[in-house]
Amino acid sequence: AILEIENGRVARRRLDPRPPALHTLSVDLTEVENPGQARDRVRGALSGLAGAARIRLIGEPDDLHLHEDDFSTGSFELPDGIEQILVDISGLTPPYDLEQIEQEPTVRGMFVQRVREDDLDPETERLVLLAGLRALDGRDDLAVVDELRMGASEAAHPIGQPAAADDRPDNGEAA
Repeated sequence: AILEIENGRVARRRLDPRPPALHTLSVDLTEVENPGQARDRVRGALSGLAGAARIRLIGEPDDLHLHEDDFSTGSFELPDGIEQILVDISGLTPPYDLEQIEQEPTVRGMFVQRVREDDLDPETERLVLLAGLRALDGRDDLAVVDELRMGASEAAHPIGQPAAADDRPDNGEAA
């Protein structure tokens, strides 16, 4: 408890001794066009949460240049209940020019042609192309594809708390 004395009046305030919740979120910025929209997406992902959050920005925004400073307290108002955030922009990459790659006489070009010829829904096609092109480029950040597939922040849960049974991957073993 904290006692505050002001003008002869005493006010008592109780503090919660438990540490605040720490949330880890991924926010997909693929179709975001400016920093304001990016901040709105992050604010939306934080809505209803309390404590602190680590936010990994992922996706392929077209011609968007973000910095961690775009989410500092001077330019970003934290939602009620959120005390602090840490933003990681390392999951953001420029989009691939699929038309150009498709014309290349390379394995990458053949890969894009064949994926586009398959009868895939647009989201599956996007994820297959993203994972395949990243692998062909020798990149090791393929986990971003899983984050995109899982719906970014929808799959997050507070650190220190187990995922709900429905959130756990099915490894084929009986319980």
